[in-house]
Amino acid sequence: MWQINAGRVTVTGGQLVLHIGPLPGHDGVFDYVRLLNDEGQEIRIEAEDAMFTTGDTYAGLEGSDGHWWNQAFKPFSGGYGVVAQKNEMVPVLTTTIAAPDGEYTLLIGSFKGDHDNGVFGLGITVLEP
Repeated sequence: MWQINAGRVTVTGGQLVLHIGPLPGHDGVFDYVRLLNDEGQEIRIEAEDAMFTTGDTYAGLEGSDGHWWNQAFKPFSGGYGVVAQKNEMVPVLTTTIAAPDGEYTLLIGSFKGDHDNGVFGLGITVLEP
């Protein structure tokens, strides 16, 4: 498991919008998003929650079908994470998080990789207001 510290972000207009996609040639896991303010208060969403993340209909099974796979894996937050496999093209996901305006640290739950599949990776874009 890996928590990516994506740095400081500013929420304006009551929301933060992220685009998350795979890196060519790498498997990728998107597990959750955490926004942490300077007082230690947290806003957390699960990647597979369609109320917050759009852009694809998740596959229930592993396979090269052009969709992120909603993988059940006990170590993932909430027991699930969405997986992009390196041998397929999947859509970029859009995650929209409602949050009070202010400064936050953006943390993304992911997976570093494993012996059988190599290094994992994600591309993350924070859309500026």
